[in-house]
Amino acid sequence: MVRHDLRESQKGIDFYLDIGVIDIETCEPLQGTALTIWNCNATGSYSSFTGIDPDTSELLDGWTKRQDGTTDNETFLRGIQVTDENGMIEFLTKFPGYYITRTTHIHVTAQTNVSTGTSYSSSSVQHVGQLFFEETLLNRVYQHSPYNEHLATLNRTTNSEDSLYSSASSDGYSAVISVSQITKDIEDGLVGYITIGVNASAEAIAVTGGDVNPQGYLPTVSIDPSKYAEATRIDRADGYED
Repeated sequence: MVRHDLRESQKGIDFYLDIGVIDIETCEPLQGTALTIWNCNATGSYSSFTGIDPDTSELLDGWTKRQDGTTDNETFLRGIQVTDENGMIEFLTKFPGYYITRTTHIHVTAQTNVSTGTSYSSSSVQHVGQLFFEETLLNRVYQHSPYNEHLATLNRTTNSEDSLYSSASSDGYSAVISVSQITKDIEDGLVGYITIGVNASAEAIAVTGGDVNPQGYLPTVSIDPSKYAEATRIDRADGYED
C-alpha cells in the first residue's frame, strides 16, 4: 500500500517520520528504494491482528485466526514509499504504543531495485530492522491519552529490558530515531529522523513472493542470522523466517 499518510482513524499523537537511505559501500543516497514501515497503535494493537490481546498475545474472545495468522483486514499504520533522488521519504503515522515483552518500536524493511512505484515482484529485501525511541521521550508521550490508558493494564518493557534494542544498538550503531516536537505542546505532533544504511550489492535476504511478506503482516518474527545482508548490522532487529 503506497501512501504517505498511514493514520486512517487511529488516535494518538501524529508522528512524521523522515528516513534517509544510504548505500553503505558508497555513502551515497539510495534512490528508488522501497521502504515499508508498520507499527502498533496507541494501545498496542497491529492492524490485521486486532483480535490479539496486546497484553497477553492471546486471541481475544469471539475472534478467530485465519490460516495466515491474521484476524482482520485492517490496514492502519502500515505503508510503503519509494525514496527520492536524495534517498529520502516521509511517512505520517501515529506515535506507537507498546505490547507485552517488547519496547516501543517501528518495523522497517528496505527493498532495492524496485521496478515500478506499485509493483515489487522483482525487488529484493536488503534490510530488515526496527527503529526505537529514547526512554525520556516515551515517558513523556505515555502521560497523554490514549497511551496512558494502556499503562493501567500493562507495564511496558523498557529499552534496557528489550534484547532486540540491545543488538540493534551494538557495534557503534544506533537504531534510535531523533525526535523533535512541532510546537511546545507535544500533542501537536512530533517529527523524527533517522538514516538507514543498506548494502545494495549484498545478497538479498529474500525475494518478494518467496519466504517473506514485505507488507509485514506478522508483528513479531525472527530471521536466521545467516540470512542477514551486511547492512543489517546497522539495525539488527526483527525480521522474517522461512
